[in-house]
Amino acid sequence: MHRRTFLAAASSSLVVAVGAGVSGCSLIPVIPARPAPDATTALGWIAHRDGHYTLTLPRAEIGQNIATAMKQIACAELDVQWDDVDVALHDTAMPGVRATVGSESVMAFAEPLAQACAALRDAVAEGRAQGVVTVNPRPVSQLCALKTGGLIGRSPEISHGHAIVTGAPLYAADVSLPGRLYGRVLRAPAPSEISSRPTKWNSDAARGVPGFVSVVEDCGPAIGKAQGLGIVASRPGALDAIEDALQIDWRIDSLHPKADIPAAIDVDTQLAEGALPHTVMDGSPMMQGWDVDLRVDIPLAAHGPIEPRAAVAN
Repeated sequence: MHRRTFLAAASSSLVVAVGAGVSGCSLIPVIPARPAPDATTALGWIAHRDGHYTLTLPRAEIGQNIATAMKQIACAELDVQWDDVDVALHDTAMPGVRATVGSESVMAFAEPLAQACAALRDAVAEGRAQGVVTVNPRPVSQLCALKTGGLIGRSPEISHGHAIVTGAPLYAADVSLPGRLYGRVLRAPAPSEISSRPTKWNSDAARGVPGFVSVVEDCGPAIGKAQGLGIVASRPGALDAIEDALQIDWRIDSLHPKADIPAAIDVDTQLAEGALPHTVMDGSPMMQGWDVDLRVDIPLAAHGPIEPRAAVAN
């Protein structure tokens, strides 16, 4: 049953609404619009039925542990045990929802969820076992989950952790269809804000790779200003070999040619030339007698290597 259908039919469950003058359940979206959810968007995230709670995540879990963090907040605010709250993943087929994201989720959703859970906790304590609960936002200092010293430092069980390691969820890599093909869109080694496009590639060499199917020039819209080149293979392991065989020449409309980009952002080179002074709070009385030498290396796009996206189309 879809989440929306469930909300419409759940006459015997207790769900949370925000604001005044709410009368009865309706087909209200349960997923907040980006980028700034508020108390109103917490509607439908948390429900109580037959003595148990269900938390439906407003963002997709893709390994960043949103499910665990949000469940922590719910359990703390509801004042219930870990096993009293089930975490449900929403239907990613819902139209108009940008769901597969998560880096800002705890920051954006913690307070709305805590407000909803606080209202639901009060309703259950008052014996209201069904219907819609109105949330009257309270000061953050009154929210159990967000008070000073609340959740920081705790190490709960990872939500869905056992199911993941035992292979219960179905992932794109688990799906096998007759005649299935595998594709990838290649883009220039440059930020997407800079115009780039492929200008030349070795199709003959790519055809020699076992599993090669095709090179696709019209592979969809650009990401930012980065035009891509598509490759298709009959087996996933061939994609890397095809990419290497193509030896693509990229046109990058920037101040630096491709070979100069790594040098331009190399921290060691800049430090050796004295181009990156690392005096911290120079002249501040608080820093007298201290010398802070700190180095932090991060990729240009941190989400690139940690959030691979995949889908199966039939």
